[in-house]
Amino acid sequence: MIVHQTLHGYADGHRLLATSTPLSTEDQHTLALLSDISGHGGGVVFDAYVSGYPVRPGLYALARTWSATEVTRAGSVWTHTLLIADTDLADVHGVAPLVGLFRRPDGGDWLPYSTPIELPDEQMASARHAAPSVSADVVAQVVSSLYDPVAPRAVRVVTDDRGASEPFALACWLQQWPSLRAHFTFCTLALGDVRLQDAPFALQLVPRERSGDLAPSDGVATVDAGRSAPPVPSTGWVRETVDDLIAETHDRSLRAFLWRFGDDASTNRAGLSRLAEVYTQLRAGEVELGGVMTAEGLTRDGVRRATRLVALVGDQFPSPAAAARLKLALFGGVAAPEPRPAGLSEADMLLALAISRVAAAFDADSLAVADRAARLLETESATALRLTQAALEIGLNPLGEVAIGPLLSGAGGDLLSRAVARNVGLAAKAGVWSVPIAARQALWAAVTSVDPAQIDEATRVGIVRAVLEANCADLADDVVTHFGATAAETVLAWLAESDPVPRRLDPAWIRPLGRESAVLLAPVVGEGALHPATLAVIAEALDPDSDDVSRIPLDTWLTAATRSARLAPEPVDFKAFLLAVALDRRGAEAASLAVLAFQPVYDAARQQRLGAVAWSRLQTRVPRILRQWDHNERLRRAVAVRFARGDWPMTYLPQVVKGELALDLLLGHCLETEAGRRFVVKVVKGVPRPIRWGTAQRAVVQRFVAKAAARQRA
Repeated sequence: MIVHQTLHGYADGHRLLATSTPLSTEDQHTLALLSDISGHGGGVVFDAYVSGYPVRPGLYALARTWSATEVTRAGSVWTHTLLIADTDLADVHGVAPLVGLFRRPDGGDWLPYSTPIELPDEQMASARHAAPSVSADVVAQVVSSLYDPVAPRAVRVVTDDRGASEPFALACWLQQWPSLRAHFTFCTLALGDVRLQDAPFALQLVPRERSGDLAPSDGVATVDAGRSAPPVPSTGWVRETVDDLIAETHDRSLRAFLWRFGDDASTNRAGLSRLAEVYTQLRAGEVELGGVMTAEGLTRDGVRRATRLVALVGDQFPSPAAAARLKLALFGGVAAPEPRPAGLSEADMLLALAISRVAAAFDADSLAVADRAARLLETESATALRLTQAALEIGLNPLGEVAIGPLLSGAGGDLLSRAVARNVGLAAKAGVWSVPIAARQALWAAVTSVDPAQIDEATRVGIVRAVLEANCADLADDVVTHFGATAAETVLAWLAESDPVPRRLDPAWIRPLGRESAVLLAPVVGEGALHPATLAVIAEALDPDSDDVSRIPLDTWLTAATRSARLAPEPVDFKAFLLAVALDRRGAEAASLAVLAFQPVYDAARQQRLGAVAWSRLQTRVPRILRQWDHNERLRRAVAVRFARGDWPMTYLPQVVKGELALDLLLGHCLETEAGRRFVVKVVKGVPRPIRWGTAQRAVVQRFVAKAAARQRA
């Protein structure tokens, strides 16, 4: 391991005196600032202290500072800094070899600081660090703040025992894994508020005589090592971390755990407490890494333990990328390259992952859950069946849908069919239907094989909703045939839940739903709220000529039309359906229905928003003309015929045809035939009853007075 070094001291000011490597201007500035005395030195006698901090990404500084008593300028210091590459921090298992490199300058001989130092790898690997002589209570207070899982804080330790300061700070640094070390800042004699890039050093040991000079600061906790303080809550991770720091005979298994999984867990200090919490729970639950994960079996106790473990890790590391190596070790299965948790079966772990509330914390591809489930099906089909039933009964998360998918579709759907035949309620889970067509057909056959009397209404509704959610349009006809009115009611309810984004119903459902006309018409006949999606289904699925539609009185359709006028967006297809009903009927109520339906349909046709289904309801009810494509002209002629024939009272004409242009065109069409001219004359004269025109409409009618008279003379 190659260690570079610098020497700073007083020479007409505090400055860099020697270096073994070129330094950028920014690096020189950082080193010059932090190699100077750590605050106002007056009133405090000291020999030396140690600091640690990142100079920049990729380079860490470990420095010792001495009081330069031989220099006449008060407060002068010498600082010898060791520059360690981040890539070498993993090789530092004890600080004795590094601390042994620190040398106070002797006179003016600065040449030794101008060459790098080479440390043998075996020396760094075998090094150990003595436990610090700090009480467990003080360490617990420091640890709980320094690594707080929610909001880690910097810590000032007020102490009278400076001799314990350096071993304690170095012990904290040594406990951390390499990437966390690379960001850790500490100073064993903080004579002021020591900062790096405006952030306080994470660990500052403050002499008592200076503690009153440091003002309280947000994000900085103060621990007085010489006075009793409220005990820290007996948290498992705190106890384990404290033991690892100060117990000379501790087995260091926590440290090994932190180093194994820390580097991809977090570079934030909160990562240490979260990893330590997982370690604590693993020990408490007797789930050890490096054991044997069995390849089969599903037990209640195993699932319970696995579920708790999944929840713990998911809560501590909610991002899929965080602690990925730990997640692979714990949940990667029998083929994982990492050590595995002992005592848990593959089935236990797959089920725990499939039903966990923290599924978003895990990556399905990294854990290979689909491949593992498929392998389980091949080797232990009975266990796979039990796993499938349990997962579906509890409810699948997105990870579970990936994991259980192969089990659902395995063997042509045979496994799934057997599960549903035993418990038809499983078919009410949407994830069940997200399988290949062959498996889906087998699943439906299993549903229909169950005695209908054994399926309660809630389960029927759940099955229909599951088929809808899974977009299994190929089963639409079968589902409506089998469940009848329940299916139709469920479809309408499902559509009505789609606010604010409307759901789209596959066209395959329309024809089968048309057979349940009584259900479709119930919202029209009833007094409940209407929904645009429901009205769209009515308009598509029902024939205005059908007996069921014809039996509904016009006043009921009028009420429905009035209620639908308040909907947004306007249900144009339903208005086209209502216009078709009005064109089939006679009298004032039919004309009133046209008043509510004609203009929206006419405007939609003019703007080319009238769909094929809506036009199909009207095209047999409007006259055929040479320009068949002109829907608006055909609509105007249809209305003119109804009024001219006397099917609708003429007094309703201004309310049906509201626009002056449409009225102008309508009357113009009428002048082309004798019957039409007679109709125009009646319109102009207000025969048999006067017509109440709007101002713009009256101007249109007046233009036709002379035209009608001239046509009659001709």
